[in-house]
Amino acid sequence: MMRGVDNSIGVDYSPESAQVRDMYLEQWTSHAPMGELKSIAKLAQRIGHVNRALTWKISLDEMPEELRAEYAIAVPSYLKDFINYSD
Repeated sequence: MMRGVDNSIGVDYSPESAQVRDMYLEQWTSHAPMGELKSIAKLAQRIGHVNRALTWKISLDEMPEELRAEYAIAVPSYLKDFINYSD
């Protein structure tokens, strides 16, 4: 989710994306405190990198050969994001 926000505004892990995250999470504070929601969101964001890598892997396996080279960087890129993720 946050990568999409950052891509939309042309930055990486910006204060603006944290504000968007907090506005989204605010809607859930009747279920859990904001601090807990932020921890859950952080874990979900990190796990999301693996999900995206696996999704791209499946897509690449089904993709025509002539397109694979163009998109092959997606799998290692998302795995690198998973390894390097920090907040």
